Amino acid sequence: MVFIEKRLRGRFFAKVTHRLHGKKLDYKAKTTAIRENREELPVFFYIPSFLALNLVIETAKLILETMEDMNIDKTLMFKPDLFTHHEIYSNTVVGIKPYIYTTKPR
Repeated sequence: MVFIEKRLRGRFFAKVTHRLHGKKLDYKAKTTAIRENREELPVFFYIPSFLALNLVIETAKLILETMEDMNIDKTLMFKPDLFTHHEIYSNTVVGIKPYIYTTKPR
């Protein structure tokens, strides 16, 4: 998951999904509907398991390459679906971060 400016979100989403498809890493992706009161919106890219570190690394590399190409300097976060199913978000559970891996473009 990465938060992207509204004006870049569509192009970013298309570029990342195209790159992931080229490497057969395009399992599932989504973004939220535009909310007028937010400047940035989340874009989500799913992998089968957060425990499959090779998939996490390869997926992160392709997403980061796109971020670098588009001059996006944001934190990329990997959050297991299990956290979502148990409603673990940044403002809901004290002491637990809502993600397990983070990285940023160089």
